[in-house]
Amino acid sequence: MNDSGQTAPVPAVPEAATQDDDASANTNSGASLWSQFSGGTPARFRPLCAAVADFESSSRVDNNFLKDVKWSPDGLCLLASSDDNAIRLFEPGGAAEDSAQLEETWRMPHHDRLKSALKVQEGETIYDLAWLPTMTSADPASCCFFSTSRDNPVHVWDAFTGQCRGSYCAYTDAEELTAGYCIAFNSHAGSEQMYVGFNNCVRVFDLSRPGREHRIVPTFKRANRETSGQRGIISCIAFNPDKSGLYACGSYSRNVGLYAAPKGNLLYNLQGQRGGITQVLWSRDGNYLFSGGRKDREILCWDVRNTGDVLLSLPRIVSTNQRLQVCKNKK
Repeated sequence: MNDSGQTAPVPAVPEAATQDDDASANTNSGASLWSQFSGGTPARFRPLCAAVADFESSSRVDNNFLKDVKWSPDGLCLLASSDDNAIRLFEPGGAAEDSAQLEETWRMPHHDRLKSALKVQEGETIYDLAWLPTMTSADPASCCFFSTSRDNPVHVWDAFTGQCRGSYCAYTDAEELTAGYCIAFNSHAGSEQMYVGFNNCVRVFDLSRPGREHRIVPTFKRANRETSGQRGIISCIAFNPDKSGLYACGSYSRNVGLYAAPKGNLLYNLQGQRGGITQVLWSRDGNYLFSGGRKDREILCWDVRNTGDVLLSLPRIVSTNQRLQVCKNKK
């Protein structure tokens, strides 16, 4: 799927054109759009199906591009947020039936088979999405996801009905509602907790208690004309898989902070990213931390057993502020 999520316009045809001519026009349009997946591209790298019509049909924006995509923990569902402030849920299991779809030339009427099973509309720009970590389709009570958007609290949505199950609210000292920028979960504590990134702080909510009750963990402090900590908007949070309570926070101020739960003491402040941090990712053994930024052509790897210097730099192509994420190989 391209950045805009739109197909190329189909040229006008005479009224007397046959149905086959219309299909041919759509085929040529789709082939142009998906040309990068045909020809010399190995078959194993070509998508089995696509979701185009769902994002084209939005009347809220002219150029409806994707912003985030998240697989469910059980691997059966897919969440996608886009510039029309909508969250769509897809069930891709039956979208690709056989390998015959990996043909040399893409035909959009044939490949545009991924249709949303659910659509939730937020009121403002969506900042982040997250599935409940214990979600499994076999347990309807666990089938829910969270979203945070501008000027709104964190909402939790039912993945079957699309109804809002509850909200987690944060307020400033002036009693004004403030929105979080990222969502993460700490399942290693006594209770399931949700960590939400804000400007110069992280707010921790108990998942069993929707509402405004939470505690604030400052990431930046100012006292006696001196400053300390990690300055800026906390844009991403990730917990170490070793269950030690160690977690990483990336900020748009181009630094990564390592903290210890539950108190949130700052252990290290890692510098070196050229762009605002958009993702932090732990290795499977919890010894290495990867960070990436917007308009930053490097993924940096840090060895948390010997922090301070960059262990490895991996090049990538990033030319816009769009959040591009990497994932771990589970093998």
